Formats: sequence, structure tokens, C-alpha cells
Amino acid sequence: MRKASYAFRSVVLVAMLMAPAFPSAHAQSTSPANSAASPGSLVSGGGAGAADEAVKAYSVPESPAFTFLNLSPAKIARPTTSRDLSASLVNAIDETGRVRQGLAIEFQPSAVMQTTMSLSTYQRRGVASIVANTQMSLASVRSSGDSTTTDLSYGIRIPIVDFADPMADQKFTDAVVAGFRQCKGPPPPLPARQAEKEQTDTQATRLQAQLNSVQEQLATVRSRQVEDSIKTCNQTVMKRVQAEYTKTHWNALHVSIAAAGGQKLASSTLSRNSSLGTSVWAVAGVPLTAAGEFIAYSQWADATHGVSSVRARSLAYGGRLVAGRPTFNAFVEAVGDHVYSSTSVATPSSRSWSGGLEFRVGDQLWLATGFGKNGELKGGPTAVIANLRWGISDKARFSAK
Repeated sequence: MRKASYAFRSVVLVAMLMAPAFPSAHAQSTSPANSAASPGSLVSGGGAGAADEAVKAYSVPESPAFTFLNLSPAKIARPTTSRDLSASLVNAIDETGRVRQGLAIEFQPSAVMQTTMSLSTYQRRGVASIVANTQMSLASVRSSGDSTTTDLSYGIRIPIVDFADPMADQKFTDAVVAGFRQCKGPPPPLPARQAEKEQTDTQATRLQAQLNSVQEQLATVRSRQVEDSIKTCNQTVMKRVQAEYTKTHWNALHVSIAAAGGQKLASSTLSRNSSLGTSVWAVAGVPLTAAGEFIAYSQWADATHGVSSVRARSLAYGGRLVAGRPTFNAFVEAVGDHVYSSTSVATPSSRSWSGGLEFRVGDQLWLATGFGKNGELKGGPTAVIANLRWGISDKARFSAK
């Protein structure tokens, strides 16, 4: 980016952050790591209960406040200015001073405070970039078994390290800038000059005016065609560079943490509150050569759950090792949930493991199998080979390629 002007850097940064074609490499990975563990994938390990389901994502919650209350709100307010945030918070309180139920707010403090940052500063991967990507959330819901009581939660998500972030990579932004420069077309033709004032012949003047009008219309059409061509070219460049980046950074080093807490508000009043507890998540991924990755997940919770208000302190954890090649994909994982204390009589802890592997045996022909506790193969025809149930498909199940 040293050859690009600061203004052009800013244009590229805005375009990249707003374009849907540019998610993080972890968000749209073509690796086994992302497809093998998603719900409904090849293997669904059982036995670890809620911990097993939570660990499947192998990422901290995007909105910890929603996750803390087990919410999936259909409508989320995402204020981008301090004025919008203030309005959302004011609307969260009704005319009697009670907290409204059904609140769902998600925002980035850096956007609300309208802080600006140069691309070179962002690419240093320092505190400024961490703050820029930090996200906060707020939610409320009716308490179970009591329509007048409200559960309120608040959370924060902090990506500490993310080497899969394309905008933090100067080679990526240089490639985008170079591609954009190649998309510039020739300047549109200038509009024809008006007839000279000295011209006195009325018919000639009329014909010249008509000719000028036609030339101006053609120039306008040509200009729009050039703009459309440049826009299409830019989009093609962005998609190509993103695909190349994702292919080489699907398993890049990343570390994220998140935390959430909650309060139970009697009669939905802030002054009449009791703690619902806290929950903390942490995820780290480490590349193992170009074809492998190890991901670790943990969640510590000291929270109250359910109508019976069961209070429990627990640790959910998991680890996954994945590997991928053009003709072979595999993963193995172990998850667990250890309950340290609980107000419930039953305080079960659990552990389970699962895995899977697949081979390409021909053009558009893959064999895949899953194993482990309650391992299950879903989708497509199956066959039993060497006492294992194998799934037959025309593409790899562990990879989104």
C-alpha cells in the first residue's frame, strides 16, 4: 500500500468493509474445520449434552448477550452513531420506568464513537484494531414462569488475534489496489461544443443543435457504460483476491474471547435486581502446516438457568484436529462438560469424542464415514465396508470447496 495514496486506501477500506463479498476467512472458510462441525454435518457426537452442541461452533458467540439468554431475536437494533444508541437505550425503558421485554441491541463502540483509523494503523494489528473489531450486545426477555419479571443481559466480544482478517494484511490490500487500477477504462469523450455564435444560418444552426444533442446523449451513454464496466471489473477483482486469500488463510492463527452477564429484574424494575451470573468464552486456532489446524474451545459459566432457578458452575471444553487434502479430509474432536457445583440434586459431568474421514475414489465420487460415541452419518446413500457405514456422495462433505 506504500504506492497508494491515503485517500485511495480509505476508499478501499470502506468498500472492503461494506462489501458482502469480503467476510473473514474464518467466516467463509473452504476448509474442513468449518464444515465438519456445523449442525447437520457428517458427524454429530452425542453424550456431552449442551456442551457438545455449544462446542460444535468452535467460535465465541457473535452476540454474547443473546447467547446468555438463549435468544435468537428476529429483529436486532444495530446503532452506528451515539445518537442512534441513545435512542435505542431510551426506547428500552417504558413510560413507567420499567425495562421493556424483547430488547435486542448490537453495536461496535468504535462505530458509535465514530473513531477514524488509517489503514496502515489497522494493519499493525495493535490495540487500535482490537478496539475497532470489539462488539457489544444487550438483550432482555420475559423470565420463565413470570410475565412481570424481565431477564436482562449484556455482553462483549473481543477478537484478540485474527490473522485471517484480509484488511489487516498489506499483501491483500495491495492486490486489491493493483486490480482496481487495471479496471480503469479510457476517459469518456467530451461533449461536442455548441455551434459558434457567429453562425447566422437558421437551418444550419438547428441541424448543428440536433447533432450536438445526439453527441451529448452518446457521451452520457458511453460514460455510464465505462462506469458499469469499471464497477463490474472491481467486483470481479474483489471476489478473485478474496478467494485466493481464503484458500491460503483458512487455518490462520486466531484468538477470541467473549463474556456476558445478566440480571433478573423483578417487576422489570432496574432497582429490584438479582444476579443471573456470568459466562466467559475463549477460542484459539493454530495452523498445523498448510493442510491442518487445531482449535480449542472453552466456556466457563456460573449462572442461573431455567424456571427452577438452578445455579451451576461449569466448564465446557473441546478440541478439534482437522486435516485436508485434495483427495482426503479428516477430523477428530473431543468435548466435555464438567460441573463443579450445582443447586440441583443431579450434577452430571460428561465427555464424548467423535471423528470422521473421507476419500475421493474417483471423479465426483467420495466415500465418507463417521465414528465415535453416537457418531452418525447423514445424507445420501450409505454402504457397509469393513464393518463401518460409509456415505457415498459426489463431493467432499468435510469441505465447502
